[in-house]
Amino acid sequence: MLQQIRRFGVVGLLATAIHITVAYFAERLGPLSPQLANLSGISAAFLVSYFGHMRYTFQPQGSSDRYFRRFLILSILSFLISSYLVFALTINLGLDFLWALASVAVIVPSINFIVAKFRAFTEIASDEDDQYG
Repeated sequence: MLQQIRRFGVVGLLATAIHITVAYFAERLGPLSPQLANLSGISAAFLVSYFGHMRYTFQPQGSSDRYFRRFLILSILSFLISSYLVFALTINLGLDFLWALASVAVIVPSINFIVAKFRAFTEIASDEDDQYG
């Protein structure tokens, strides 16, 4: 499992670098607003993250369509959780933004690893068990 955690971190760092690079150049070189440029970066990072975890971190067997749907749902939920955490920690608790980001950087990847390992990239006994992604 330590090997998977290390691989998860490598893929995550690569995806983060891709996100920032694509978003930066999309905003600087293209006619995109910062929000659309960021969405471009997130989209590119999602693909790097999905294929990296699929082929390098977890290496599951079975239908890649099933894993893709699950990982997409996980990614959307991760975005919502990180957004909520930043809001709750800065607005509700009055923490400095940097502390909120540091909390997100620890909490969200930890949740993502557990959910990816035990749900997103795991074979389910039957399609009936997999009705929600």
